[in-house]
Amino acid sequence: MTQDLNDIKKQRDRFLAFSFAASDLFIEVNEENAISFALGAAKGLTGITDKDLLGKKWLDLFSFADVGLLTSLRERSKTGQRIGPILVNFSSKMGGKAAVFYGLKMPESRCFYFTLGLSNDLLNKLRAPHPSLDNTQENSKNKRTPKILNKEEFILTAQDLLIKARLASRNISMSLLDINASSEDIERIGLNNWTDIEYLISEILLSESADGKTAGKIGDGRYSFLHRDEVEAETITERITALLSERDPDGAGIEIQSQTLEGDLAAMTPKELARAIQYTVSEFEEKGAPLATTKLNDSFENYAATHVSKIEKLQKIITTGEFSSLFQPVVQMKNGKLAYYEFLSKFPHGNTQDWMELAEDTGLAPNYDLAVIDRTLQFIQYKAGATNNKFFVNISSPAIQSSAFFTKLLDLLDRKEAYARRLSFEVTETYNVENIKKASTHIRTLRQRGHSVALDNFGSGTNAFEYLKNLGVDYVKIDGRYISNILTSHRDEEIVR
Repeated sequence: MTQDLNDIKKQRDRFLAFSFAASDLFIEVNEENAISFALGAAKGLTGITDKDLLGKKWLDLFSFADVGLLTSLRERSKTGQRIGPILVNFSSKMGGKAAVFYGLKMPESRCFYFTLGLSNDLLNKLRAPHPSLDNTQENSKNKRTPKILNKEEFILTAQDLLIKARLASRNISMSLLDINASSEDIERIGLNNWTDIEYLISEILLSESADGKTAGKIGDGRYSFLHRDEVEAETITERITALLSERDPDGAGIEIQSQTLEGDLAAMTPKELARAIQYTVSEFEEKGAPLATTKLNDSFENYAATHVSKIEKLQKIITTGEFSSLFQPVVQMKNGKLAYYEFLSKFPHGNTQDWMELAEDTGLAPNYDLAVIDRTLQFIQYKAGATNNKFFVNISSPAIQSSAFFTKLLDLLDRKEAYARRLSFEVTETYNVENIKKASTHIRTLRQRGHSVALDNFGSGTNAFEYLKNLGVDYVKIDGRYISNILTSHRDEEIVR
């Protein structure tokens, strides 16, 4: 009997050591959302003892900005599935400190358990402090906006996540939330209150997103996020609806339209996924939810169908050479001397980038690339023949994989051999390179003929380092996202190194 008691004591001590090795305070919450047990450094974290915590509502420990998120996490928690780590702030009454939250629902128990540990300097750098609705001078300095993405950022991040999910054979869904708030609704609720609501909505969507960051505000009252299949947009809509009703002085609330678009990611190419996201977000921004499209696969087909007349125009522009050209000088930072000229084009109507994307989607990109290379060689021959200046032109990912394109390219270079030696190439949209072996062979041939080859926007897609390893290029042009914060982000600095 004594041995059994000793074993139980040892087991208890091990579990306590395990808990407090990673946290400072252990709390049990009963069905009434009250604290029924507390053990640990309560005084140091909250300013009151373990005993004084008993009977208090557990959500009263935290800043108001965290309450909606923590409520949502508890409601959707599953038995045996750990929640966290979540970085939270205590309320000003509890000292306002930052802490790391872990939660768990145990089998055969109606209670909810969580631990709290003081956030260290590293974790504080990873996440700025929450804003608080408590009126203290310190909290007023700490106000921030959740890192929810804008429309352009969301499109890029969503495209990257879906391509990764496709490669990993995982399904990710896209949900749209359209909060139909009129100016009268916002005035009734109050502008400051509405700002707090938008903050809480952003926190909820970020916490439910597949990777904790792919949630975006597409327009006023219009949000979108990518999530795993088990996340139900209807449940999230109900939570946000309840939040709006709580904050509405009249209790009327605001109507929300929601829609989830699933997709067979394996049946789509990376390029099709990218265009499907772009089309869906643009349609949602313009029309709101629900959309007529119900699947991401349909979005790409709709995208192609809406561009039939533009395809005919594009073919004519390429055939007749109706695009204008500009040779932009690129200088060396160390001495300011000219390094080379980069070819830029402008189409007579519309956005040039949109035309470029349409060319890639419809198989016209190789034709356009040949037209650009031909024009650049003519420029070198007739306008830059007396110089030794070098010129860079783009080759799209569809073109670098095409045997037909490469045969025509080599023929063009042979016919203008005297000028072609001053030509170098940048391979664009490398995440669309599916036949790496053929692309690598073509790049090697160009380099053997004396042409430099670079990867454009390196790091912008998945498997960037695999492409760098296998394609054998001379240079990389690093994606701007890694350069813009290089002076302040140690992580970006290390990636670039």
